[in-house]
Amino acid sequence: SAVTLAAVACTWEEPNTQGLHYAQYWPLDAKKAPLLHTESCELMKAMHRNGWVQQKDSRLHLRKAEVDAEIFFSSNWPDRAYLSAFLPSAEAERSSADCWTSALPELVQPRFNGEEILEVIQRSGGLQQRSVAL
Repeated sequence: SAVTLAAVACTWEEPNTQGLHYAQYWPLDAKKAPLLHTESCELMKAMHRNGWVQQKDSRLHLRKAEVDAEIFFSSNWPDRAYLSAFLPSAEAERSSADCWTSALPELVQPRFNGEEILEVIQRSGGLQQRSVAL
């Protein structure tokens, strides 16, 4: 059977099903590089400084209303985090790249420059979630 990376948002047991479990998840493109936790923490701090607002549903979900953009930091792994984003315009892309550029001085050995961070982000036409029985 095929195996694919996925970022899990939440899991639950469906009532009255004798223990059927479900998970809400986003499939990830395995060709996209993950960020180290230190990198994702610095990026998140930079995004907060640049007007990205934490959403009530999760501390790992940020939104910037002015450019109608959203980004999720998926950190289901002990050593890495993936970025999933809805960046509908060049302005939204620029805003996220600028945040990465402002985070670079805090990193000891940056692996990506401002433009390269756009290649790391998992893209979607909208952050569509899927559910699956486990």
